Amino acid sequence: MVRIWDAQIEATGRLPVIIPLVVYHGQANWNIKPALSEMISGYDELPPDIKVLIPDYAYLLYDLSRFTDEEIKGRLESKIAMTVLRDIMKKDLDAVLKSLYLLRELKDKGVGSDYFDIVMRYIFSARSDLTIDNFTDLVKKIETVYPEGSEKVMTLAELFRQEGLEKGLEKGLEEGLERGMEKGETNALARTVIKFLVRKFDFVPEDLKQGISKLDAPTLDKILDRVFDFENLDEVRKYIKG
Repeated sequence: MVRIWDAQIEATGRLPVIIPLVVYHGQANWNIKPALSEMISGYDELPPDIKVLIPDYAYLLYDLSRFTDEEIKGRLESKIAMTVLRDIMKKDLDAVLKSLYLLRELKDKGVGSDYFDIVMRYIFSARSDLTIDNFTDLVKKIETVYPEGSEKVMTLAELFRQEGLEKGLEKGLEEGLERGMEKGETNALARTVIKFLVRKFDFVPEDLKQGISKLDAPTLDKILDRVFDFENLDEVRKYIKG
């Protein structure tokens, strides 16, 4: 929130309205107070003329772990993302793969393939407790739930083995995934940046796409934070030249 305000102050000299929203999908129940004032020791005992001098705000909380399938609404792409976030920590692998059922509803198979890649990479990176047996079961379930992805998941598995993931899986995927996933996550982030730029400017030259694809993750994050503030593509090129 402060980062957005800093950027807008620099660009326009004014502060935009921001409604704080927390999307939570952790294992433990959310137990943080919903207002800043509730976290400040002795706030309720302060006199009114002191309270008005203390910054305070509340935030909206969306605890995805409490949402049912019916309560997750919106575009299909959003439902896929929210479903995998909700189910990622569940022990039942069938539940973890529930988002793949939604992938089958996507009419554009190319988009479905991209989403499958992202979902599987997220599952492998977020579930450090997976073992080799878990992975084998996962592949078998994918062959039934989303057959289109069975070949791709084996390709991912081969990539991970080449990067030392087989050893990492035995230890809970942790060490191997740091090596096997880093490049894939950066590539996915670059594709996301390009898609947003195309959406904003309708066209992105091939040379700029190539330049973006070679950037590191921190730089891509910076571009993504400002993607809708850019007035032209030359502003994006500064990150590549810099």
